[in-house]
Amino acid sequence: MRAVPALLRREWRALFHSPQAGVLGGAFVLLYGALSVFNLEGYLRANAELLVRMRSLGQQPVFLDFNESLLRQDLGALALLSLLILPLLAMNLLAEERRSGTLELLMTSPVGDGTLVLGKWLAAWLYFLGLVVLACLPKLVFLGYGQLDWPVFLLGLGGIALMAGAFLALALFLGSLTRSPLLAAVGGFALILLLWLLGGFAKPGATGFPHGALTALSALGHLAPLLGGVLDSSDLLYFLVLLVLGLELARRSLQALRGGPR
Repeated sequence: MRAVPALLRREWRALFHSPQAGVLGGAFVLLYGALSVFNLEGYLRANAELLVRMRSLGQQPVFLDFNESLLRQDLGALALLSLLILPLLAMNLLAEERRSGTLELLMTSPVGDGTLVLGKWLAAWLYFLGLVVLACLPKLVFLGYGQLDWPVFLLGLGGIALMAGAFLALALFLGSLTRSPLLAAVGGFALILLLWLLGGFAKPGATGFPHGALTALSALGHLAPLLGGVLDSSDLLYFLVLLVLGLELARRSLQALRGGPR
């Protein structure tokens, strides 16, 4: 575990010197900013229409709570954008290393497979969290419109961070199976999308699975309560299990490439 900080520094240098990571980060922040502006315009327009209606009825004007009407939409947009960037962020962690031959050099160093996997995953996860912080800084403007519901906001961000950690771990495992970064990205996106949409196939009798089984495996089904400010240990456990499973599968994959346990 002492090698994790060194690996973390190595991966961070690679990320910050990578034009691809810079473009991904910039696109993520800009797209989220555009979606936030779009949501804000819709919120203000709805308030204006409500104001006109209330005045026409001779009633006192009321306004929509931006925590209920706007904040949840923004958190949902952030989660959806995360689905797009996470596979692209993870595709170079191991697949590119295999393609370029540098993974073999890393595996000849006195670094265990688990340490190598943990260092790469942690670097990508912290990079993503940094992008989320940058994207969410404009939310402080909301303080001028009312009281921001900090518990709901922070719980939603925590849910997205946990989801991102789990999806990065799974994408890291898929990247260890191929030398093609593009194939790793496509495979990661397909797996993430499948987990995200599983709840849509949960109609009784639509599949051969027992009732409720697909809903329990749906990532969206476990993230939605967290975005709504509802804390449930089963939702946290779901993403933690995916995270540990992805890291362990990636470790075993590297172990198989090495040709023996380490």
